[in-house]
Amino acid sequence: MSRGLMIPSPSVIKAAYSHRPIILNNSCSCQYPISPTHVNRFATSLPWNGNLATQNKSIIILYRRSTGPTEPSLGIHKKLDANIKNWCGKQSLPIGVAAYIVFQAVDGLVFGLLFKIFVDRFLGPIPSSEHEAAKSILGVYYPLVLSAVGSPLIVGRSFAVFSTFTFGIPYAIKRFSGNEEDMLTSMMRGFAYAVTYSWVSGMRSPNLIANIGFISALVYAFMFKAGEGTG
Repeated sequence: MSRGLMIPSPSVIKAAYSHRPIILNNSCSCQYPISPTHVNRFATSLPWNGNLATQNKSIIILYRRSTGPTEPSLGIHKKLDANIKNWCGKQSLPIGVAAYIVFQAVDGLVFGLLFKIFVDRFLGPIPSSEHEAAKSILGVYYPLVLSAVGSPLIVGRSFAVFSTFTFGIPYAIKRFSGNEEDMLTSMMRGFAYAVTYSWVSGMRSPNLIANIGFISALVYAFMFKAGEGTG
């Protein structure tokens, strides 16, 4: 674009139109394409100086960028997940399933680490005195709370378990059975998730693990039915 070129205001553009305006958007399938005759007719009616070919090209690009449809962006993380899943789908069943589960675990670990570091950076870590007070109140359930508010490594570990059972295990079930998850497998996944999460967090009482696993299985069954209703 030349230095002498000035972008006209909407009022100037409107004044330059004939009784049948020329729409400068050639990227929308619902409008007619712009012919060179239309472009020259529009450009020569504008009160500015400079090379007409450069001005015409600038006008078309400007309108195409501002009004043309944009392709949906998946994002770096979703593209990476799609590429990993595609690669795992081409591998043998054990290798593909194991690789995708490991990827989800590492993904959750990294997210948890960054999340906790970010929270501590802007909100500050929880004082040790509050940890001791919560420990005296919560008793045996304190490890569950600590898994969400502890050090970055503890929080990252918790996110790794969550990501593995939320995304990795359903992928494994689909690969092994060839079908989508049903209510029974959803309840089994919820029970296994609660047991694993409790064990990793340090709450390893058999009675507590069984109770939390049972409650988690019911919650997963409810979410499965709710998903069927909305689907």
